[in-house]
Amino acid sequence: MDIHKILIAVDGSKNAERAIEYVADITRGAGGFVIKLLSIEHLPDRDFFADDAAWKEACVKTREKLLGFLAEGRDL
Repeated sequence: MDIHKILIAVDGSKNAERAIEYVADITRGAGGFVIKLLSIEHLPDRDFFADDAAWKEACVKTREKLLGFLAEGRDL
């Protein structure tokens, strides 16, 4: 059995969501596919926040949003 691997780079955008849906649609029903989602975490720029606590809170929110996006992508 041949295994075909597909790597989708995502950034949490609508375009990334459409890319995941497209790959899911064209591979649905066909066996032998391994699909991986790749995202590089990009934290907010520290200079935009008044203190470390506000920056860390924004980092946590950014990470939670990205993890939610990846979880939704896995469910497709």
